[in-house]
Parts: sequence; structure tokens; C-alpha cells
Amino acid sequence: MVREMTDIHCEPRRLGCEAGLTYLGVLILTAMLTISIAAAGILWHFAQQRQKESDLLFIGNQFRTAIGRYYLNQLGPQKGYPKRLEELLRDSRHPGNVRYLRKLYVDPMTGSTDWGLLKTPDGSILGVYSKSNRAPIKSAKFRPVNRHLERKAKYSEWKFVYLPGQSLGGSAAALNAGQNLFGTGAQSLESLVAAPPPPGKFGDPSPAAPEGSQNYGSPP
Repeated sequence: MVREMTDIHCEPRRLGCEAGLTYLGVLILTAMLTISIAAAGILWHFAQQRQKESDLLFIGNQFRTAIGRYYLNQLGPQKGYPKRLEELLRDSRHPGNVRYLRKLYVDPMTGSTDWGLLKTPDGSILGVYSKSNRAPIKSAKFRPVNRHLERKAKYSEWKFVYLPGQSLGGSAAALNAGQNLFGTGAQSLESLVAAPPPPGKFGDPSPAAPEGSQNYGSPP
């Protein structure tokens, strides 16, 4: 009789112990799932930024090449840069529909077509850059045409520029150091685009736009 009562009193303790172990297991499993989801989110965000970087390099060089083609396709002896990016979609200097860019691309880093512009003293556009102040993932091993983008601290320092004498498929950084640009003293691309252009020289840069990805679409 005593044994039977002892078994009855021990049963609730055993059930409570098993319930405690089950609860602890659930907590451990939940923690592991949370860590896994967080890690997956970080990897996804990293992959998204890498894709946007790739898109920015492609789009920036599309603008650079289009500006170069516009500059080289002068009407008459005087070469010139476009005053507006829209002129790359239709060159009003020529009859018919002469275009150098298929569309005005969205900046993949800001989700906007509001690009930063590098300008000549007369206000013409010689290059573009993203207004994003985020830090890049890529900092080295660029293609030769983009070698001047190495070790930049933010995307707004990635300048895509066409300079006189530069081949459409080549790097502006490869221009001779003694070349005279726009009637001013000789400058390398590094000194030209390493920092935002000073007032009165190549135009004042616009302030950085808020980060975002709305209306963003990868180029076709």
C-alpha cells in the first residue's frame, strides 16, 4: 500500500520534469531558427547590395559611353557635352532621331533618376554619379575602365566621366598627365573626381538623397 502511494506521488514530479525539458528544447530550437533567419537575412541583403553595385557599374558606364558618343558626334568643328541628360535620348543638334542612350536609367542605389552631375564651367554634363552615401562592398579588382573607383568610401565617389581624348572603351584615368582639360591646368582623373567638384569649376554637387529602393529596376 505504501509503495503504491509513493508511485502516485512521484508521477507528477516525473511529468513536470519532462515538461520542463520539452520547454527547454523548444526554446533552444526557437533560438536556432531565429539565428538562421537572421543569418539568411544578412546574406540576402549582402547579395542584393552586390547586385545593385553591379547594376551601378553597368549603368554608370552606359552614361559615360553615351556622353562620349554625344561629345564625339559634333555638328561642325566644335565638340560639346550635353546640357541635360535628356539630350542623350535625342540629340537635337542632328536631324532625325539620333540617340546615345535607350532610356534614363534609375540609380539602383537610391531608386531615383536624380543623378549627381559633374559639369564643365559652362554647365555641360561630362559625367554622372550616384547620390548614395552608403559604403561600397567592392573596393578593388575593378576592370581597367573603372580602376579609378578603387578604395572609395561611398558610392557617391564612384564617378562615371568622359574626358576629351578618352577612348569610349578605355579609362579616363589612362589619359596623359600633361593633357590640358577645358583650357585649365592639367589634371588627372583621380584629382578631378576624387572629391565633389569645387564651386565654379565643374559645378556644385547636389546633396545626397535619402536611401531607398522604390521604383528600382535592374537594367535589361
